[in-house]
Amino acid sequence: MAKRQTVEAVDRTMQDITNQKLPFGGKILVMGGDFRQVLSVMRRGTQAQIVDTSLRMSPLWASIKRLRLNINIRAIDMSSQPNVIDAEITVGQHTEKREFLPRISLCSSDDEMFPFKLKRK
Repeated sequence: MAKRQTVEAVDRTMQDITNQKLPFGGKILVMGGDFRQVLSVMRRGTQAQIVDTSLRMSPLWASIKRLRLNINIRAIDMSSQPNVIDAEITVGQHTEKREFLPRISLCSSDDEMFPFKLKRK
């Protein structure tokens, strides 16, 4: 897990870039993980110091919308095609069901601010 200070630095940077005082400059940030399983590592830190580095101790925590996965689904990519994912679901109530998902490719951007852009084929 990223330390609280790291996420707060990203927040301030995004606010500076976008000139907006909203959390993360008004942009959507997607994070994943299980806070019960992943703690920050602090050499010789006390329990209080480790908890203090957690994102839950940040003022940003109040503005973060937390979503939980309801269904555990794992899929195996069965295709070798560059433009589509042909996946078979291997876990859950939809086991052995096949899904076809379009791939979104990345290509370089002419804009210096963004290293890549999303482009649908």
